[in-house]
Amino acid sequence: AIAEGRCLEITYLKAADEKSRRRVRPISVGDRRYNTSRFKGLEAECLLRGGRRMFRVDRILELRPVAA
Repeated sequence: AIAEGRCLEITYLKAADEKSRRRVRPISVGDRRYNTSRFKGLEAECLLRGGRRMFRVDRILELRPVAA
């Protein structure tokens, strides 16, 4: 999806144990750090809220390509 510029629909578990469904255009995936916490992160452009967002890979419950 990153190489082809395709969008994805993800079901994401937010910190408060709420599920959120988002359409995103992934930019990069890799090791990230926030304060002292390290995690695998997906940086993506969120099509719902606009702008770049960071999603923890371990909180992505479902992921599927969006048909063009």
